[in-house]
Amino acid sequence: MSGLSLRGGKAAGTRNALVVCPRFFQYPEMIAAELEREGYRVWLADDRPARGTLYKLLLRLFPALMGKRSTAEFTGLAETLAGTEMDLVLVIKGEAMTPPAVAALRRAFPKARFSYYLWDSVRNVGNAPDIAPLFDSIATFDAEEAARFGWRYRPLFSSAVARPDGPGAEKLYDWSFIGTIHSDRARVIRRLRRALPGRAGFVFGYFPSPLIALAHRLKDPAINADPPGTISLKPMPGERTRQILDQSTAIIDVEHPRQTGLTMRTVETLLAGRKLITTNRQVQQSALFHPSRVHVIDRAAPMVPDEFFDTPFEPLPAPTVTDYGLAAWVQDLARPDPADRQF
Repeated sequence: MSGLSLRGGKAAGTRNALVVCPRFFQYPEMIAAELEREGYRVWLADDRPARGTLYKLLLRLFPALMGKRSTAEFTGLAETLAGTEMDLVLVIKGEAMTPPAVAALRRAFPKARFSYYLWDSVRNVGNAPDIAPLFDSIATFDAEEAARFGWRYRPLFSSAVARPDGPGAEKLYDWSFIGTIHSDRARVIRRLRRALPGRAGFVFGYFPSPLIALAHRLKDPAINADPPGTISLKPMPGERTRQILDQSTAIIDVEHPRQTGLTMRTVETLLAGRKLITTNRQVQQSALFHPSRVHVIDRAAPMVPDEFFDTPFEPLPAPTVTDYGLAAWVQDLARPDPADRQF
């Protein structure tokens, strides 16, 4: 069990669920809590035996070699929980999982429904096409990949921490960005800052490790000239993040160049009643889109007209808020007959 974070469920539900999920902020705990509200007793396990940058690099460079360790870890997990009759096994991303690892879990929990969800692109999760056929249901946040592979399209959700403000909240920033720095994000945000000299902006970029920070500084030396306090090796505390969100008119979203699915930031921002400035044109095809809510920018030459900031936010219809909520997301993945929703 080395490297796997296994936790027994806190609620004594009538059904049992194993959730295999990346350690990504507080999302695993939020998903587990929602499953508990659905009547499950929940166990959480990491989808990778180790979380370090070096392990992730080795996993992508030597998938066959690292897959042996992963298979052993998940086989051990299956043996540890062998006395528990699982009703649901929900795997999210499953970056390190192998077909033998999934097979071991299926042998341990023969009565369970196996549900697989991708909140990342297949181009970033190379093992996904190999393990997907072993699941009873497969869904992805990426509409293009859903069509390509014949999977179900299920966008991401808004977590419980993203909710509209009370009236009269003071806006200190016309736009803000808080998030990890990867690919060309820093460059896009730098261009946007230059394109909006008369607009108040807030930027906080986070590198998940010193090694990644060093690589980005070598690849993009202009990062070293970014204003003090805009780059960190530690994520911003949740309370401070919430405060900046409350004080911002619009939130910046720069999706990974190898992704087309709508990010968590997209859904949370719009359900929180904030405007979205994004590089992802796919949002224009979604139920979330309205010109008063979303402005799409070009990565190379971002521009935002003044009227976008000044136009009142058109509230989302109540059914859309429900469909993009965490409760609906969990229900759609946990139940064999997901609701017919309009995304």
